[in-house]
Amino acid sequence: MSNHQKHQTHNDADNIQKDIRDEINQEGEYDLTRKINRETARIRWSELEPHFASGNLISVDIELDLVAVARAIAEDDTAQIKQWMAQAQVAPTSDQQAIQWQESNTELWAVVIKPLILVQQVKD
Repeated sequence: MSNHQKHQTHNDADNIQKDIRDEINQEGEYDLTRKINRETARIRWSELEPHFASGNLISVDIELDLVAVARAIAEDDTAQIKQWMAQAQVAPTSDQQAIQWQESNTELWAVVIKPLILVQQVKD
């Protein structure tokens, strides 16, 4: 292994350690909320459409905090998820909604909580 390759490998390891440190809070606990927040991004419908076809897209009401919903799903907070679902605030993306988003190639907030992708309309 050349010196350059050793240096690059060392830099990669440093970056991974930094990523892990960034997700540890001041009490030394893994900060899931921070991790989810960092992995949340805006994305066009055209990029999400294949996931809709596979049934993995979940719509989150614009009034809810997308990161909080993602955290509840990641932590399997069944009671909270059921409450949101009963109030139709969290649900599989409907065909009607998908058609609307397709027509305008809407930009949405999205975050992956495997195997699901949570999406939420961007507030104006």
